[in-house]
Amino acid sequence: MKKLDYKSIISRSKKYIISHGLMLSGLVIIFCYAFLVIQIVVYRNAPADKTMEPSKAVRIDKSTVDKLNNLQDNSVQVQAIFNDARNNPF
Repeated sequence: MKKLDYKSIISRSKKYIISHGLMLSGLVIIFCYAFLVIQIVVYRNAPADKTMEPSKAVRIDKSTVDKLNNLQDNSVQVQAIFNDARNNPF
């Protein structure tokens, strides 16, 4: 019976990888694409996030709203910022 040592295992695995390298790399690529497709399907069928609904917990003080309105009325730069924010939310 032949004794397997570390060097013979390494040399055999190198020969196997070299002879079957193209097939192994193709399988790795196929598995990566399959994983991506599965993840896309999972995220596509995910339920809508509850955080996108308007929250009733947010309260803004009337004094803060009044201060913002006064600031908007008094400054041209602030008027431009508010108008830009209304038109472009990003």
